[in-house]
Amino acid sequence: MPLGTIVLIIVGVVLIAAFVVLLSFINLYMQCLLSNARLPLMDIIRMRLSGIDVRMIALSRVGAKKGGVHVTTEELLDHHRRGGSVVRVVSALITARSQGIDVPWNEAAAAELAGFDPLDVGQTGKPLFPPPVTSVP
Repeated sequence: MPLGTIVLIIVGVVLIAAFVVLLSFINLYMQCLLSNARLPLMDIIRMRLSGIDVRMIALSRVGAKKGGVHVTTEELLDHHRRGGSVVRVVSALITARSQGIDVPWNEAAAAELAGFDPLDVGQTGKPLFPPPVTSVP
């Protein structure tokens, strides 16, 4: 078998494998695009190469967008890297918003990382962390 044919077969197999992998990325990309939750294709590829659960981040981003919660992809990734449950925090914020309670992402994420249930914040709207004392009377 000529060398050119072998090279052509190897290139063909690599291109088919790349196409199959790219198809899974394009599925998530299109889902985010159609729900107006911007998640660039290069970010999806970068997350996959970093070992991050791309599907969980993408679906959380879509859910947050549909639920009216403003959260960036970087905030979701940061919380995930710290060992937090992105899905629980997004669900809590959507619940809070549906009840007319404004809970900032940072507060709900910090509460979840501290071991509190972020749904408690989402349902009551009360901060779990009291404001710091700046002066003593």
